[in-house]
Amino acid sequence: MSEEKDFLKLFFVNKEEELTSKYKTSSILKSSKNKGDERELFLHGFLEDNLPAQLKIVKNVEIIDSKGNNSGEIDLAAIGIESPILTIGDRKIIPIEGVYAAFEIKSILTSQEFRKANQKLGMLKNMEWEIPGNSSAYGNVNIINRLSKLMPLKMIFAYENNFKSLENVILKEQDGLNFNLLSILNYGTYMEQSVGGFLIDNEKATRYIKVIGKGASLAFLYLSLQFLITSFIFKPIILYKYYLPYSKWST
Repeated sequence: MSEEKDFLKLFFVNKEEELTSKYKTSSILKSSKNKGDERELFLHGFLEDNLPAQLKIVKNVEIIDSKGNNSGEIDLAAIGIESPILTIGDRKIIPIEGVYAAFEIKSILTSQEFRKANQKLGMLKNMEWEIPGNSSAYGNVNIINRLSKLMPLKMIFAYENNFKSLENVILKEQDGLNFNLLSILNYGTYMEQSVGGFLIDNEKATRYIKVIGKGASLAFLYLSLQFLITSFIFKPIILYKYYLPYSKWST
């Protein structure tokens, strides 16, 4: 497919450049908290503008379940429009049943920040996510059950990477990691095999796929969200063919 006709890649490359520009501009701010808040809003805006209207993107979130578990503060969450929201000041408490994805956002990913984000997302693994009654992905109960084990999606997004041994850590510790997808702007994505439409039956396969290249950080984050979320909300819309061949994302 020619670059001129490859709309999806061009779109995500341009969006990546937009976020990069905003990120660089925000460095003018002196306060680390203000920088962090603005950088959360940059991703918030991208998600809100491009994901299905049945979702809301909310920040300053704590996620709870009926057993009394609480995630602590989560930077961003994608929730269904029908989800109840309990508000305390500018903080929001969301029952896990209404949450489709949770994001930890880092300006610069270091070893320490990676560990912190992974640990925080691990809180969500102990919470039970109930399958919506209208789920009909492919009309296949087995697929629905497999997908539901991933929910809510647990994502780390970073604007820069300063964790030089990241890939080695992912390969070495993959079975014990909690995230489904890690995206680094202007670098690429580490994505769990089961998300984004890649349902792998080979249990010995490497857990994470690495896709490195322009636009990949946002493209595969979007693919994962869109595929899994629409599988549970309404008729699945499968976009993976737009991404073929996958090798093009490495250029």
